[in-house]
Amino acid sequence: MRCRSGSHCQQPAETGRRFCAEHAAELDRMREELKDAAAARIGRGRPKRSSTCCRPGCYEPRVPPAAYCDQCAAAGYVEEAA
Repeated sequence: MRCRSGSHCQQPAETGRRFCAEHAAELDRMREELKDAAAARIGRGRPKRSSTCCRPGCYEPRVPPAAYCDQCAAAGYVEEAA
């Protein structure tokens, strides 16, 4: 079966799909763009950055109101007052 993309494509369709590889990739890309646009429109955009440890050089996630990640808290890290 040939590609059913609507254009005059003579390439054979991929197994289990109605489109050739090139047109299937284009369709998948457009679907992802539409999903992203819809998510942004309804306020479900990409996830926000999570809180990270307050110890300099450590970027492990933490659960607020804790200031440090589990590993730094277990190690007894306490930031000294300047």
